[in-house]
Amino acid sequence: MKSKKLPESVFLERIHALQRDLCTLASQPVEQKNVNFGVQLIVVNGRERAVVTIYNGKDGWRPVLSQKEGPFFDRVRNVVFGMDAASSTPSGEKGVGPLLTLLGAVKKPGELWAGSDESGKGDYLGPLCVAAVILDEIGAKKLLALGVRDSKTLSDAKIRRLAPQVYAIAKASAAAALMPQQYNEEYEKAQNLNPLLSTYHIGAIMTVLKKVPECHFALVDQFTRSPYIKNELERAVPGLSVYSHTKGEADMAVAAASILARSLFLKKMEELSQEAGFELPFGGGAQATRAAEKIIQQEGRERLGHYAKLHFANTKNLKG
Repeated sequence: MKSKKLPESVFLERIHALQRDLCTLASQPVEQKNVNFGVQLIVVNGRERAVVTIYNGKDGWRPVLSQKEGPFFDRVRNVVFGMDAASSTPSGEKGVGPLLTLLGAVKKPGELWAGSDESGKGDYLGPLCVAAVILDEIGAKKLLALGVRDSKTLSDAKIRRLAPQVYAIAKASAAAALMPQQYNEEYEKAQNLNPLLSTYHIGAIMTVLKKVPECHFALVDQFTRSPYIKNELERAVPGLSVYSHTKGEADMAVAAASILARSLFLKKMEELSQEAGFELPFGGGAQATRAAEKIIQQEGRERLGHYAKLHFANTKNLKG
């Protein structure tokens, strides 16, 4: 019987995509550990903790979840097995394209809506990037025809090609990078990632709304149950209705924002790699830890915060 084991590069790409998906359910970065014949991902949301182990053996990609019950574990299970069923890999670029919008309130011809998303949340090295986009139905259809969808299902090369077209077609767009040095300072004050994410999602959406004030709807990919983003935006912009949705990238505006956020993240990672003198890896696994150790050897430990999000578990695992 022919082995279904995935090539190592493809397996790691899928792990990284799954890790980014699981980060939307977590209150802190998803920790990655190597185990025999696979990788373990630890998803923590407050007091809840789920362990996902992905094996890559002769039967191919095989996920195993900690046997617990409850809404949080159901959401983790849906993400893991939803991805497995769709075979959603960055290299394969498979999967069904998104709907135009998840917002039932957007009904009238020419109606506008905004969407926001982030990139870099689950990466030990590099910035946190947040983007927002405003679309109408015509623009959404154009982007759909171009192949725009959740950036986690697209290769980095495709994302680089699509980003300029998103900027050209969107009614308004904005993307910002919170570089590691500033990220660490702000995380130190908040001691939690969600307030930081909320602040930058609000900032991105406010930026595009100022450009197109006739937009009255906004959708944020749900990463917290807190109503803070909704309350702050609706207080700041009278007449605005804000919604959040798990798997929000199924909406074209959020999918477009995910592409802009990822594109900016890739650009900033290239810049940091040039500074470091070697290519910095994505994700939060052993490769990222080894890269951090190399940075310390070359530049000293005091420079690590220029490249890395220091609250990740990787920092505790550093040698030397």
